[in-house]
Amino acid sequence: MSGSTRRGLLGGAAVLAVAPSGKVWLPTHGKSKSDNPDAELISVCGQFDAIERHINSHYAGGSRKIEDDDERDLAIAPFQDAQAPLLERIIALRATTPDGFKARARTLALWNQDAMRQIGPGHYLENRMLAALLRDMTGAPI
Repeated sequence: MSGSTRRGLLGGAAVLAVAPSGKVWLPTHGKSKSDNPDAELISVCGQFDAIERHINSHYAGGSRKIEDDDERDLAIAPFQDAQAPLLERIIALRATTPDGFKARARTLALWNQDAMRQIGPGHYLENRMLAALLRDMTGAPI
C-alpha cells in the first residue's frame, strides 16, 4: 500500500499508539527541514493537536466515548502526560511567522474550546478579546 493511499485511508489523521509502559507514540512524519522559521512550532502544535483530538474522542459525541468519568480519566491519562512536554515546547518556542501564530492559535482553540464560546456580551472583556483573536487567527465562525 502506498504512502498516499494510507494517508487517504486515515483521512490525514495522526495515528497514536500506547506502549505497555503507558508512553504515547506519535508519528513524526519525517520532520523535514523547512524554510519556515516556525517549522518546529508548527510540528509540535500538530503533534499536540493530534493527541487532543484523540482525548476529545473519549467525551460525548466522540468515537471512543467513555461514560464513566474515572474510567475515562484513566484511559486519557497517558495521552495527557504525552501532551505536557509538547505544551512546554510550544510555550518555549516563539512564533515569528503568520503560520506559526496560526498554529499556536489553532492549538489553543482546540485545547480550550470554552475560550471560543466566550465572545458575546455577558463575558469578561479579556475572554471576549481572546475569543475574537482566536476566531480571527483560526478562521473559526464562532
